[in-house]
Formats: sequence, C-alpha cells, structure tokens
Amino acid sequence: MLKVVFDTNAMVSDLTASLGYLHETLEAWRRGEVVLLISEPIVDEVVAVLGRPFFRHRRQISEADLARVKRALETDAAMVSPKKRLRVVENDPGDDRVLEWALEGSADHLVSGNHHLLE
Repeated sequence: MLKVVFDTNAMVSDLTASLGYLHETLEAWRRGEVVLLISEPIVDEVVAVLGRPFFRHRRQISEADLARVKRALETDAAMVSPKKRLRVVENDPGDDRVLEWALEGSADHLVSGNHHLLE
C-alpha cells in the first residue's frame, strides 16, 4: 500500500479544505487506500496550529474537533519514531524532521508546499 507523509502545513491545509489534491489524498487515507505516516511531534503541532485563533474562529474549529483530529491521527495513522537525525535542509533545519520521519517509514510520497523540501 502507498505510504504518504504530509508536512504540518500540508496537513493543516488539507484538514481545512474541501477540494483539491491534498484533500483527495487525506480522504484516500480515511478510506484506507493509503497509509498515512506521522510522528507524535507532528500530531501535536497539527493540533496546536488548528487551535490557533484564526482556525478556531474563521474555520469554526471546536475543542471537540481538535480532539477528533488528534484521536484519528494517533489511532488510524502509522506512527513513526525516527531513530536517525538528519541535517540536510540548511535553510530550514526543522524540515529535517519531516525527512527523518519519511525515511524511517519508507514513504512513497512526501506532500509539502515547502520549497526547502521539494528542492
């Protein structure tokens, strides 16, 4: 089965969108057609970003919504704990964490709009 990694921005964009490639990919995960690889720090970051005032008020995201997202990610995604640290993205070292988790889980695809990861 296809293994997919979303960086935090792509995940948040997908969770708050209703159309487009990102949304279709996450829907495929929800239907069990792809494996979503994730790590605990990314789950926490996604929930924290969705809990910001912009999303809470403009997108009307409730505490119950945040709890559902966290529970779904923790129980339905494949949790990955990278054992090897990388230093390959000079302009944004935080992106190294996404690469670590993609490599540890043998991801087939990395979904990101971040040019540092796509170069």
